[in-house]
Amino acid sequence: MPMKFLVVVLLVSMVHGQSVLENDNTSQEPRCNSECDKNYKLIEKLVTLEESQKSLHTALKGQQSLIDKLEEKLRVSLLPFWGDWSPWSDCFLNCSWKHGGRVQTRSRQSISHSSMTSAEREVEERPCNAVQFAGCIKTAGPDDNFGVTYDFADQIAVATCTALLPGGSNHVYAVRRTCSSLAVSCADTCKRVKTTCFNALHVYRGSPILKRNQDGERGLYLYRYNSCGGTFCGPNFCCCHG
Repeated sequence: MPMKFLVVVLLVSMVHGQSVLENDNTSQEPRCNSECDKNYKLIEKLVTLEESQKSLHTALKGQQSLIDKLEEKLRVSLLPFWGDWSPWSDCFLNCSWKHGGRVQTRSRQSISHSSMTSAEREVEERPCNAVQFAGCIKTAGPDDNFGVTYDFADQIAVATCTALLPGGSNHVYAVRRTCSSLAVSCADTCKRVKTTCFNALHVYRGSPILKRNQDGERGLYLYRYNSCGGTFCGPNFCCCHG
């Protein structure tokens, strides 16, 4: 039965009882003082109990909210999560693959608290730094720009040509030449770009790309012709100055 209803009933009973006494004993002094005090104290206790009940209900709601948050934290902590990434792999060269094959990969696995959940694996990749390899002659597709951008054969050739030019203050160029018996000589190739040929090279783009700790092995290489007149499949770079 609601507490407020009980309070109302008691108040009505008190008023009714007092009225009866007054009607029946109009000539006598009222005797309800002690009875009224007792009922009033009872009402006070009921009101206090009702307030305590409200406070307890509010406290319980707060505790339930805290319990819900703790249950959610426990649920999340038991979910599978990703472990740390592995170190990046060594770069490798394969001209038929994307990015010209110049790719590093790393991976990570999911960690689960349940033996019933199988581990998942995630792999990430990125293009390698250009200075680690000679580069590919062509790209693997229309969206692959790394084969051209990072074709380090040009830098190898111009550095070699610069070292071969004896003295002087001329600009040095390494001009690409098609490796074919139908291609013009390096003398004519340099002349077409208004320079003078002084040597010819063949930079082998298929040279082995050594790992960082692979010492004492043959790596990148080229061939120096010491001539500008060859009209065959040999030089693929012409050393020009002017």
